[in-house]
Amino acid sequence: MMERSLDRKMFLSGPRCSSLKIEHNTSVKQKDNISPELTRLALNSQPKNTKKSPHEIVQDFFLINDSTTVATELPVFINSSETDLEVDEPITGHIDLVQIRYDNLYILDYKPNLNRPERHASQLALYKKAIQRRTSIPEHKIHTTAFNHHAYYEFV
Repeated sequence: MMERSLDRKMFLSGPRCSSLKIEHNTSVKQKDNISPELTRLALNSQPKNTKKSPHEIVQDFFLINDSTTVATELPVFINSSETDLEVDEPITGHIDLVQIRYDNLYILDYKPNLNRPERHASQLALYKKAIQRRTSIPEHKIHTTAFNHHAYYEFV
């Protein structure tokens, strides 16, 4: 029982993937993808008085209607010993959507106000590192993306 509460605590405190900046050598490329269209459908399908956040609406819609989506709100972490960052606690985050397509894993980060996708490169690089550290998936088979109802970007 004690171990469970420590796990929850880890994800509620400490450094977050979304707030750290790291060195990475990725570039951002806008791609054609169905995700913006599905996002518009998701957001337009909800009643105006819904209590769900846009993130919840999009995540639920993808999980139910998109056969490549296998998980939402996936918690991830990287131990401080696994990075070059000077942090004392594990770095944590939650991946919005995980998809499996053509034997590759895609990390999708929904950003409603996605004006400058390059701002999210560090967060997505940390997500990728966390997934790679916890699985046996080769780095070249893990792809990171950011999207909203207008555009879809891959970080390559």
